[in-house]
Amino acid sequence: MRKLLGFGSVLGTIVFAVGCSDDTGKTVVTTVDSGTPGVADTGVVPVADAGAASSDAALPGADGGADGGVDGGALVPDAAVPAPCPVGAKAMATFKGDVDLGNGQSEQTTSIRLTADKDWTLDGLVFVKAGATLSIDPCVTIAGKVGTSASIVVKPGAKIVAKGEADRPIVFTSGAATKRPGDWGGLIIMGRAPVNQAAPTIEGVPVSAETTFGGTIADDDSGAVEYARFEYGGVRLGANNEINGVTFGGVGSRTSIHHIQVRHTLDDCFEWFGGTVNAHHLVCTSPQDDGFDWDWGFSGHLQHLVLQQGTFDDEMNGFEGDNDATGTDLTPNSNPTISNATLCGRNMVPGAKKKFGMLLRRNTGATIRNVLAYGFDYGLDVRDAKTHLRANGTQASGPSLTVSSSLFFKFSGAPNAAGGAVTGSATNPAVGFAETSSTETAFSEFTWLNVPAASNILDTDPALEACSNASAPSFNAPAALYGAAGILVSKAASPAAPMADTTAKYIGAFRDASDKWATTGAWVKWTPEGQ
Repeated sequence: MRKLLGFGSVLGTIVFAVGCSDDTGKTVVTTVDSGTPGVADTGVVPVADAGAASSDAALPGADGGADGGVDGGALVPDAAVPAPCPVGAKAMATFKGDVDLGNGQSEQTTSIRLTADKDWTLDGLVFVKAGATLSIDPCVTIAGKVGTSASIVVKPGAKIVAKGEADRPIVFTSGAATKRPGDWGGLIIMGRAPVNQAAPTIEGVPVSAETTFGGTIADDDSGAVEYARFEYGGVRLGANNEINGVTFGGVGSRTSIHHIQVRHTLDDCFEWFGGTVNAHHLVCTSPQDDGFDWDWGFSGHLQHLVLQQGTFDDEMNGFEGDNDATGTDLTPNSNPTISNATLCGRNMVPGAKKKFGMLLRRNTGATIRNVLAYGFDYGLDVRDAKTHLRANGTQASGPSLTVSSSLFFKFSGAPNAAGGAVTGSATNPAVGFAETSSTETAFSEFTWLNVPAASNILDTDPALEACSNASAPSFNAPAALYGAAGILVSKAASPAAPMADTTAKYIGAFRDASDKWATTGAWVKWTPEGQ
């Protein structure tokens, strides 16, 4: 994550409502009813979301009952079929808080529900106050107003309940006619789980007692974000100063996070500042910084992650992990557990900035298994003396750093101008990278990965050339690499609880050559930038 400076000087005036025309040509102005109670289960179909659920009466023969004999003649309803998302013109509504804080900021102090019968504009920086719940129905689209640094910040003790469905997702996007990365901000969730910093705040969020996060509640609950897409966020606040697609600060393990895509963002897709939240089925598409970034003592479990690298020439890494900015021994130590990831680089000609499948540094610990890293400048950099101690298991205290049952292949990097060296083999060069210092050159990532007990794969091409296709990617290796005898299965480790899927004994994010979870359903979208 690039460092953030603050919102205050860049925010404009908030507009409380927007005008549009209804079907009769009359102007309709809709404002948020901030007194509407929050709805815990947002799976209810909004009133305007037409479409009847199927039953025997509507679909004769569907369950084989009265219309087929199996259920003894009774009319037994079939499983409900969710209605598709509504299409066509809708009334317009603006979401901002019920208290205007000035300078383009507002706060939502009561629970509120955003429904799919309207198109919503996010106007400015909106805080959700402790005790309030922001509920968002399936099929809701929220467009960030360009020029307002539009973002949602869920404070510790507040909740967001945004439960979309695979073909009825919740979409956060740009309000511009031609969409570009950085048009709006992103989603920031803050909780009360452990963090290794004193009174931390998310960079870029105005500092107050209510915007410090972290605490002692490891199982804190900040709500749920499921089947949602965030696109064209990461608003630029200054040089090297953008917001992530989705940011977690001290978020606890009772929060539900899964099936989220962040695409075409100006900064990281996902970043965790401490906390214990678990997440699965996360997709990062064409970021201009890192895919999955952790810091400040994050210790959650992440599973089924996909990254497709963009073409922007910056320090874009699949994983970037730190304990803190200077690599101290502050506790809790960063120590995520990660399994089943596919990190797809674009095999670009190395540019001014190095790009790593994994950059593990500044005293981070981690347990990383079943990852496929392909097509970056360099596969892996384990950086800094303290991180080397964790990798070698010789640290004085705290977690180790392990990367096992993973495949690294097809890296294009070369020694840099300062003399840094690649560490790899003739078959697979640039698996690792070492800077020029004696501590760096003494640690060989290739040698570390190549220990037989680690069960890594450094000499097999998974043939993932199509994983970088912006419109129709394929993240699946050839079928021969799967199955009981396939190397992506035979070399894999079995994930343990609390991983979402303990049966996922395979390397990469996909069970076999036919597993298309990251390219199936309306919750994911694969188009080049601007579309």
